[in-house]
Amino acid sequence: MSPLTNPRWTRPLALSAILATATLGTLTACSSSTLDEDKLSQEITTQVQALVPEGTQTSVDCPSDIKPEQGGTFTCTLTVNGQDATIDVTQTDADGNVTFESQSAILFMDQAQDEITKEVTAKVPGTWTTTCTPPGSSEGIYLAEPGTTFDCAVTGTTEAGEQQSGTAVVTVDDNEGNISFEIQ
Repeated sequence: MSPLTNPRWTRPLALSAILATATLGTLTACSSSTLDEDKLSQEITTQVQALVPEGTQTSVDCPSDIKPEQGGTFTCTLTVNGQDATIDVTQTDADGNVTFESQSAILFMDQAQDEITKEVTAKVPGTWTTTCTPPGSSEGIYLAEPGTTFDCAVTGTTEAGEQQSGTAVVTVDDNEGNISFEIQ
C-alpha cells in the first residue's frame, strides 16, 4: 500500500466564512404591519459580502408578508455565485428585531486545498498538490450543508521520489465551515 493511502486520517478544519448567527436591528417600518424584507435582505447581503471575495455575486430573497411576532420564524434564500442556501430567521421580539443562521457553510476551496496539502505533507513528507472542485462550486466558493461530502484529488511525490495520488474525501461537519477528511 502506498504511503499516501496507507493511513486513514480524519482532520477537522475550519475553512469558511462564518455566517452562522447574527442579530439584526429593527426591521419594521414605522407604520408597517410587516417586516421590511428589503432591509432584511440587504442586511444579510451586506454581512455575506463582508465575508466573501470582492466582486462575488450575492443576493438574499426574503418573504414580503412576515408580520412582526416574537418567536416567529421564516426562511430566506441566500445565493452566492449561483449557489443557494437557506437562511433561518427568528424574530426576537414583536418590534422587528431578528437573528439569523445559515443552514450551509460557505467554504473557500483555496483554504481547503491548502489545509489538506499541509496535513498530507505533515503525515507523508514530500511535495503535494490538492485540487478540490466540488460539483456546484463556483469561482472557488462552495455552499454546503453539514453532512455533504466531496472529493479532492491529492497528487505529488514522496521524499523518496515515489509518485503518489489519492483522494481526500471531505465531509462538511457543520454550518460554520468545519470539515474533516480522509485520504483514500
